[in-house]
Amino acid sequence: MEEAGTYSVAVIDFGTEKIKGAVADKKADGSFKIVAREEVKSDGCIVRGVVYNLEETAKKLYNLLDLLERQVDRSIVKVYTNIGGQSLHSHEHELEETYAEEHELTHEDIDALVSRLNTYTDDRYVSLGEIDQVYYANNVFTDNPVGVKARTLKVKSQMILARRSLREGIYTVLEDKLETEVAGTLPSPIILGERFLTKEQKRLGCAIIDFGSGCTSVAVYDRGVLIGLFTLPLGSRNITYDLTALHISSSEAERVKKEKGSANASKSQSETVVVQTADERSSKELPLFEVNQYVEARAQEIVDNILSYVNSVLGHTNLPGGIVITGGGSKLKELPHMVADSLHAKVEMASSQKDPDNGYFVSNPEWNVIYSMCTVASQECTAVIEEEEEPDQAEPIQPKALNIETAHTISGAGTGDGQDQDKESSRPRLLSDEDWDEITSQTEIEREETDEEARSAASRAVRAEKDNRARKQAMKGERKGLFNQMVNFFEKMLPSEVDEAD
Repeated sequence: MEEAGTYSVAVIDFGTEKIKGAVADKKADGSFKIVAREEVKSDGCIVRGVVYNLEETAKKLYNLLDLLERQVDRSIVKVYTNIGGQSLHSHEHELEETYAEEHELTHEDIDALVSRLNTYTDDRYVSLGEIDQVYYANNVFTDNPVGVKARTLKVKSQMILARRSLREGIYTVLEDKLETEVAGTLPSPIILGERFLTKEQKRLGCAIIDFGSGCTSVAVYDRGVLIGLFTLPLGSRNITYDLTALHISSSEAERVKKEKGSANASKSQSETVVVQTADERSSKELPLFEVNQYVEARAQEIVDNILSYVNSVLGHTNLPGGIVITGGGSKLKELPHMVADSLHAKVEMASSQKDPDNGYFVSNPEWNVIYSMCTVASQECTAVIEEEEEPDQAEPIQPKALNIETAHTISGAGTGDGQDQDKESSRPRLLSDEDWDEITSQTEIEREETDEEARSAASRAVRAEKDNRARKQAMKGERKGLFNQMVNFFEKMLPSEVDEAD
């Protein structure tokens, strides 16, 4: 970066609908401004956040990075990526230590217990890190167990897990195929919570819900820490699929969903919507109420699953800190009201927050993940583009600097067998004016021969073209003569045949 104390971060969001990327200029204090953004359609190469087609994803990502590099005029050498999609979840890992007698808990006690906690493994999943350890002294929750007299110490931690294919696909595309370093993989729900939830909301109990295209994720907080993360393999794309049952194409269903779709069908009983039929040759009019019955049913299914999960981790659905919703699917009309009515909590959009430097990325829910990644990214990800150096032009060689042996080689003169040459002539010496005239005259002769060959070749080409045109003209004349002969023949035959018939 040109300004001292600043650096550039690059982030990529692997989405089911689109792959998005951005570059932000950050300062040492953590403030930043996104200076470049691009997006490309996933076109099926990413399914529910998982890289499905490695080669196609690599091609799309190459184009995306190239577009970003052109905007910032720098090379992107490493990127931060999100991890979000099917199989991403948290697992509560719990360990307890019982002591011979009640004693004052120390840092050593806690470190010994936590070190055992970190040894937890699960062959089915890869760990993306541990989030927010919670302590209980004598089965009573405590923010800081150091100094508390207790006989038992318990620690709980939420481990963020995902199937190995979820992360391996990203690394294969970036590091193996594109040779771009992965600076970090960031679980989308966690970084969204870090950016759009306050400490007070987390202390009271809250949730952040990301309504994506392929999946819906929910992260639940209580007492200031994460207590559960869950990804539902249902998203706004399922609503699109449902609408194709009305005999309309997927693209038309997507348009209708975005323009007219509502999670409350009862508010559209008297309206109609004109749609293009599945064969794309005609249009028809549908009651909007019928359309939104599909929308409402699927949206309610997603919200009901969220309600069930919140109840399972909290034991209730009371969230005094409220609910924040984000993601492209959160723009569905009446969805915030459906969430509020079902979970009995205050609901707000993440996009309602303000950031003057990055207003577009906050106010558009589909860019909230990109924005959140820029918040936590901390490494320089770009480098100055090195221009390829053109080969140096050979400077003209001056006659007086040439060696006589070199001169003999250029002029085609032999060096002799060594016995016929005297010792003086075998030594290097500067070219004389006579030597240089010999070289120059030989070069002129070679140039004239080359020019003569070129002129001869051009002349032969011209003659060949003339001969070709002449042959074509002769063939044309022959065809015309044959045609005239046939006409004369039929003109002679036709009257005689008519006379015979009479």
